[in-house]
Amino acid sequence: MPNGNRDETTTRPGSDSAPAGYCPIVFLIFGFKSSDRRIAAPTLLHAYCGATVAQVLIKRTTKFSLFFIPLFPVRPARYYMQCTNCGVTQDVDARDVDRLAV
Repeated sequence: MPNGNRDETTTRPGSDSAPAGYCPIVFLIFGFKSSDRRIAAPTLLHAYCGATVAQVLIKRTTKFSLFFIPLFPVRPARYYMQCTNCGVTQDVDARDVDRLAV
C-alpha cells in the first residue's frame, strides 16, 4: 500500500544505477592564450618618431588550451614591429618577415 512518501532511492526508467534527479556534471577548463616571441631587431628609420633605432620584430601566436595546456593554433601567426625609442607598434605583413629577420 503506498504511503504517499516519495522514495529518494528510486531509479529513473532505463537506468539501474543512478538515483532519480541525478545529473552528471562535466567540468572543463578551456581558453585561448596568446604568446609573443622576439624574432629579430634590425636597425631601421622609424616613420613615426624619425629615429634610426632598433625595431623589434615580434611574432604573436594564439592557441586553444584545455586544462591550461596549449593544444593547437586557432589563427595564423601575426607579426609586429615595435620601436625601441617611442614604443609604437605597427603590423607587418607575413611576406616581409624574411626580409626583416636578417
